[in-house]
Amino acid sequence: MSYILGTELADTLLGTIDADTIIGLGGNDSIEGDDGNDQISGGTGNNTIHGGGGNDYIIVEGDGYNVIDGGEGDNSIFGGSCDDTITAGSGFNQISAGDGDNKVTVLGPSYIAVGVNNDTVTTGAGNDVVIDTGGRNIIDVGNGNNTVIVGDGAGSSITSGSGADTIFGANGADTIHSGAGNDIIDTGAGNNVVDAGAGNDVVGSGAGNDTIVGGDDNDLIYISGGSDVYTGGAGHDELNGYYHAGAVNISFSDDNGGIIGKPDGYASFSGFEVITATTGDDVIYAVSTTTAHQFNGLDGNDTIYGGSGDDTIFGGNGHDFINAGDGNNAIAADEGNNTVISGNGNDYVYAGAGNDVITTNGGVDIVFAGDGNNLIDLGDGNDYALGGSGNDTILGGAGNDQIEGGAGNDSITAGTGADTIFAGAGNDTIDAGCSCDTNEYNGQHYTAGGIHVTYTGEAIGNVVKAGTDVDQFTGITTFIGTNANDTIDASATGNGKYLAGADGNDTILGGAGDDTIFGGSGHNVIDAGNGNNAIAAGEDGNTVQSGSGNDYIYGGAGDDIIQSGSGDDIVFAWAGNDTIVAGDGNDYVSAGDGDDAVNSGTGNDLVDGGNGNDVLFTDTGNDTVYAGDGNDSVYAAEGDDLVFGQNGNDVIDGFSGNDTIYGGDGADNITGNTGSDVLVGGAGADVLSGGSEADIFYYEAKTDSTASATDLITDFQQTIDLINVYALGYTGIQAGASSGTILGYMQSLGITIVEGQGGFVLNLSGNYTLTDADFIHA
Repeated sequence: MSYILGTELADTLLGTIDADTIIGLGGNDSIEGDDGNDQISGGTGNNTIHGGGGNDYIIVEGDGYNVIDGGEGDNSIFGGSCDDTITAGSGFNQISAGDGDNKVTVLGPSYIAVGVNNDTVTTGAGNDVVIDTGGRNIIDVGNGNNTVIVGDGAGSSITSGSGADTIFGANGADTIHSGAGNDIIDTGAGNNVVDAGAGNDVVGSGAGNDTIVGGDDNDLIYISGGSDVYTGGAGHDELNGYYHAGAVNISFSDDNGGIIGKPDGYASFSGFEVITATTGDDVIYAVSTTTAHQFNGLDGNDTIYGGSGDDTIFGGNGHDFINAGDGNNAIAADEGNNTVISGNGNDYVYAGAGNDVITTNGGVDIVFAGDGNNLIDLGDGNDYALGGSGNDTILGGAGNDQIEGGAGNDSITAGTGADTIFAGAGNDTIDAGCSCDTNEYNGQHYTAGGIHVTYTGEAIGNVVKAGTDVDQFTGITTFIGTNANDTIDASATGNGKYLAGADGNDTILGGAGDDTIFGGSGHNVIDAGNGNNAIAAGEDGNTVQSGSGNDYIYGGAGDDIIQSGSGDDIVFAWAGNDTIVAGDGNDYVSAGDGDDAVNSGTGNDLVDGGNGNDVLFTDTGNDTVYAGDGNDSVYAAEGDDLVFGQNGNDVIDGFSGNDTIYGGDGADNITGNTGSDVLVGGAGADVLSGGSEADIFYYEAKTDSTASATDLITDFQQTIDLINVYALGYTGIQAGASSGTILGYMQSLGITIVEGQGGFVLNLSGNYTLTDADFIHA
C-alpha cells in the first residue's frame, strides 16, 4: 500500500496494485489508481482520474473540469463544483456529481445524485437510483428496475427502459418516457408530459397542466388538478379520480373519450375503458357510448349515465342515481338510498343496503335489492327479483317473472305475465294480477317450516308460514309448497288451479274447477273436488279423492287409496297394494303391480288388475276386466261384462248379465251366475258353473282341458246349455270311446267324462246321456 502526494503543479501520479492513497493537490493532474481499493483526491484543477480496478473512493475539489473514470469495482465518486464527466464500470457505484453541468455514465447498478444545473445521466441495465435535486437534466436509466426522484427545477427529461421503474417528479415541467415495464410515475406539480409506454403502468400527476399517455397494456392514470390531457392508449385502461380534491363531471362525447369538468378547469380524456370518479358528488355521463365501459362512482352522491354498450357500474357509498342505458349491464349501487334504471338489455342489478328504487325495462333482468325498504319495478322481460330483509315493494311488469320478497313485510304485484312468487319470511301482500295469467306462488326457497294456504275466493287468500307470518295474495293460480308438511286448500275456487305439494306429508284440496295437483314426495292426502282434474299423488303411499268430472289420477309406487268419484275417470295406480273405488262413469282403471282392491263402480268400465293377487269388483254397466298376472278374484256384478282372468288361478263370478268370461292360464273357478254367459276356461284345470240360464262352455284348443288338467262343468243343463267344441274339429259324440272326430263319453261315480282324440278330456258333474244336441261342433 502506497501513499502518493502530488504538488501544486500538473502532476502525473501512478498507483500500485495495492490499496493506495493518492492526493493530487493543485494543478491539472493525471492520476492512475491501478488495482486495489484506492482513495484518490484530485484536488483543485482540471484533473483526469482513472480509478482502475478495485473499490475506489474518488473525490475532486474546486471548480475544475474533471474527467473521472471509476473503472471496475464498487466505486464512490464525488464531483466538484464545475462541469465534470464521470464514468464507472459494472460494479455498484455511488456517485454525487456535484454542481455544474455534469455528464454521468455508468454500466453497473448505481446510486447517483446530480445537482441543480443541467446534468446528463446515462445508466446501464442495473437497478439504479437517480436523485435529481433540480435543474434541467437529461436522465436515461436503461433497462433495470430503476428509481428516479426529480427535484424542483426548470424541468428534466427522464427516459427509462424495459424494467419496472418508479419515477417521482416535483415542481418542474418534466418530460417522462418510461419504456416497456410496469412503471409507477408521479409527475408532481408542473406542466409535465408523460409517455408511459408499454406495460401495466400507474401514473399520477399534480397541479400542473399535464399531458399523459398510458401507452400499450393496462394502465391506471389518476386525475389531478390542472387542465390535463389523458390518453389511455391500447389495453384496458382506467382513469381514476380517487385522490382528486373535489368532485368532477365526466362527459363522453363518443366511445373514445370526452371532457372532465373540475373545480380548477377542464381536462380531456380518450381511450379509457374504466372510469373511476372521486369520493365527492360526481357526474359520469356516457350516454353517447356504444362499447362496454366500467364506471365507478366511489363515495358521494353520484349521478351515472351509461351508454348502449355492456357496461359495469359501481355506484359506491352514497345516494346515487344510475341510469345504465341499453346493453347487457352489471350494476352494483352499493350502500345508500339509490335510484337505478336499466335499459333494454339483460341486466344484473345489486342495490346494496339502503332504501333503493330500481326500475328495469326490456330484457331478462336479475335484481338483488339488498337490505332496506326497496321499490323494484321489473318492467318488460322475464325477470328475477330478490328483495332483502326490509319491507320491499316489487312490481312484476309484463314478462314471466320470478319474484322473491325475502325477509320483511313485502308487497308484491306480479303484473301481466305468468309470474312465479317465492315465499319468504314476513307478512307479505301478493297481487298476482289478472286471473288470466298462470301466476305462481312457490315455497321451495322457504325453509322455516310448512305453509298453510287458504283460498278465500277465486284467486285470493292467505298463506300462513311457520305458524306466525301471514301472506295475503290475489290472482295466484299456481301454488308450489315447501319441502315440509303443507296444507293447500283451494276448495273455495271455481276455476282450475295448479297445486303442488313438493316434499313432505301434504294435504291438498282442489275446488270446482279443472285442477292439476301434484302431491310430491311424502304421504299426501288429496281431495281434488269437482271438475276435470289431473292428479299425480306421488310415490310414497297417498289418499286421493276426486268428485264429479272426468279425472286423470296417477297413484305412484306406494300403497294408495284412490276414490275417483263420478265422471269418466282414468286411474293409474301403478305399484303398491292399492285400494281403488272408481265411482260412477265410464272409467279406466289400471291397478298396476301389487295386491290391489278395485271397485270400478257404475258405468261401462275398463279395469286392468296388473300383476299381483287382485280383488276386482265391477258394478252396473257393461264392463271389461283384465285381471292380469296373479291369483285374482273378479266379481263382475250387473251388466253384460267381458272378463279376462289371464295368468294365475283366478276366481271369477259374473253375477247378473250376459257375461263372457275367459279364465286364461291357471286353475280357475268361473261362475257365470244369472244371465246367458259364455265361459272360456282356457288352459289349466278349471271349475266352470254357468248358472240358471242358457250358457255356453267354450273351448278354443284341445289343450284347454286334458287328462292332467281337466275342467269340471258343475251345472250343465241339457237342452239349455251348450258345449262349444267347434274350434277343436270334433263332429259329434257317442257313448263309449271316441273315434276319429267323434267324441266319446262314459259315466263314473256321478261324473260324466267326455274325451276326444288328441288328448281332450272334460268332466261334467252328474250322469248324462249326451247327444250331438248338447254340443256346438264342426
